[in-house]
Amino acid sequence: MWKPSDLVNEYRRFRQNPKPFAIAVILILTAAVVVAWTTAEKSEANCTAKVYRQDRGPSCGVDAYASKASEHCGVEEYRSGAAEVCGVAEYNECETGGCGWIKLGGHVNIGKVKAHSCRHPNCGIARFNVCKHESFGVATYKTCAAPAHGVVQYKSCRHQDFGFEKCADPKIWEFERP
Repeated sequence: MWKPSDLVNEYRRFRQNPKPFAIAVILILTAAVVVAWTTAEKSEANCTAKVYRQDRGPSCGVDAYASKASEHCGVEEYRSGAAEVCGVAEYNECETGGCGWIKLGGHVNIGKVKAHSCRHPNCGIARFNVCKHESFGVATYKTCAAPAHGVVQYKSCRHQDFGFEKCADPKIWEFERP
């Protein structure tokens, strides 16, 4: 433990011989200069190992594309329409030999009579069924993220496009000796 008398004795010793103190001050100042010189930032031109700023941008690559419905995602639903691809809904009515017989009397069977007109494939098509088919066009597209929709976010990296940050050159104490 230090006592006030010890401090007084140290001061008297220093007054008698100031050389050790002066040498200590010179060594401390020299060390400070060496450390400041070796850690000082160099300009970009003097660097052999450059470190660039970190940021997001096209130089880093794409992290996420915009998401929306488009032809790049595929078809979700086609438009509806009536055409041959949907099948026949009803034939025309005409007089033909292929109409068959008509039952007389309803529930009570009185007899049969040859039908004069009927709906038959030989008479032609009156109308087609309604359906959804690619020949009618696209109603809606699926939703997805695709390059054609644009970029939402880029990846993060260090690149010269973002500017110079500092030198990563090895310090004096890091060099290997020959």
